[in-house]
Amino acid sequence: MLQAEQELDRRRQRAEAQARHNRDIAYQKVPALETLEREIAQAGVAVIEVIGKGGGAQEFVRLLREQNLAAQEKRRQLLLENGFAADFLQPAYTCKKCGDSGFVGGMRCDCFMDLLRQLAYKELCMNAPVEVSTFARFSLEYYSVPDQKKRMQDILLFCQDYVRGFSVRSKNLLFFGATGLGKTHLSLAIAKEL
Repeated sequence: MLQAEQELDRRRQRAEAQARHNRDIAYQKVPALETLEREIAQAGVAVIEVIGKGGGAQEFVRLLREQNLAAQEKRRQLLLENGFAADFLQPAYTCKKCGDSGFVGGMRCDCFMDLLRQLAYKELCMNAPVEVSTFARFSLEYYSVPDQKKRMQDILLFCQDYVRGFSVRSKNLLFFGATGLGKTHLSLAIAKEL
């Protein structure tokens, strides 16, 4: 989990560093953008100050909102007129939902869970021959006793059906038996398919 959090932190820092770099480029080419950005930031601070004071702030907040939206539109137009993308100043996060924080509304984001799966698979690949352990490469020729060969064929078919019908509600499987019967190969084939 720590490794996934560190990766998201790296992604977020990389996106924000690129946005700062883009901002420097844009400000150099279009100095008016820097002034607009300051206006937008100051409007946000003003809203916070007014809300903090309480009282009839609704009209003032509405005016600030309108000014802020107008400034944002002007910024967008300046970017486009000068050959930049409209979102050139915004960080390009890998995950748009959580901004590479790993959380959306206090819950873990899907990107975090995907990253955990990727890291687990990567670790599994380092410790086991996942890439060669496939259903297609599972050979029944190693089983010379007819009953044993039939039993292993049934187990192989069961594992393939298990993968086809897999859901979050699927029950766990327990493999047991003597060394060299194919338990590791089949469990890795299932992991690879899933």
